[in-house]
Amino acid sequence: MTSRSMSKLLAAGAMSLALTAAGSAHAATYELTFTGTNVSGDVFATTSGSNVTAIWGSVTDGDLGPGTFAITGLSSYASSDNTVGSSSPFITLGGLSFATAGGGNFNLADLDGYAGYSGYTFLSSTLNPGGGFSAVGQTAVTLDVSVVPEPANLALMMAGLLGLAAVSRRRAAR
Repeated sequence: MTSRSMSKLLAAGAMSLALTAAGSAHAATYELTFTGTNVSGDVFATTSGSNVTAIWGSVTDGDLGPGTFAITGLSSYASSDNTVGSSSPFITLGGLSFATAGGGNFNLADLDGYAGYSGYTFLSSTLNPGGGFSAVGQTAVTLDVSVVPEPANLALMMAGLLGLAAVSRRRAAR
């Protein structure tokens, strides 16, 4: 391969990487997993900027009964702002609220900065209909957040790796 061809290949790779990075700054899908006493959840949230546009997954709340509750959509419970940020603490005091099939509404929030509270909390509308601060229906949780790669980004990465493998193979054959 000529140096000119190699330069074109590197330029195309750099452009693909830049486009991928630019796209992920505007929209992303996050996986939020949490656990606490008698509660747990695996929540997926798609954002446009930081605003959540779609949500799905499931939660358990042993205080409401056995089994899991499927998330059916966003909710305004507990005056949530329904945003997810790209860095810690990821969610705000307003939190992320969602409706479930049979379990009511839930809110996942970060209490840091609120007088007398800290850490993440999970709140149930069935146990705390008003959505305010109360020991009833509010459970401290640990939260792990990760970005879910989009299929287009994965395909682009695979194409780039295949291209690099082809270049390496050609060089080795010389």
